[in-house]
Amino acid sequence: MTTHGDAQGTGSGPLRAGLTAMPALLIFQFALGMWVNLYVSIPQPAPGYGMMGVMSAVMYSIGAPVLMLHMMLGWLMAAGALIVLVLSLLEGRTTVIGLAVVGLVSVLLAGLGGLFFLFSGGDNAYSYFMALAFVSAFSAYFSALAIAR
Repeated sequence: MTTHGDAQGTGSGPLRAGLTAMPALLIFQFALGMWVNLYVSIPQPAPGYGMMGVMSAVMYSIGAPVLMLHMMLGWLMAAGALIVLVLSLLEGRTTVIGLAVVGLVSVLLAGLGGLFFLFSGGDNAYSYFMALAFVSAFSAYFSALAIAR
């Protein structure tokens, strides 16, 4: 095994671990997001509500703990996606790097969709946007894992 994971190499252990963890986290995140979409009432924010006002309203809604877990896992996945990108850059394999970029951008777009979902009072268009970003991120990390093995 080489440290740079040439065409015949298996890639680094930390990179493979990250590429294995991201799809698993994405599936768990998707399940939490579906729970939120189906069972949590997202309050319609009052005009002029800032981020803290929206977060405060959400904290007092039914199902807030699942929503908070969903949001915290999103931050963890954003950090994980950045770590996977750095590891893939160290690995130096162009295809894996490109897929890691797609994965990171997709995770960030899903988070942005989540913010808009909250600020809109639960507009399903943003839920759909998050689902599409999930498919993009999952496909990118799953493909990168297959290539990096």
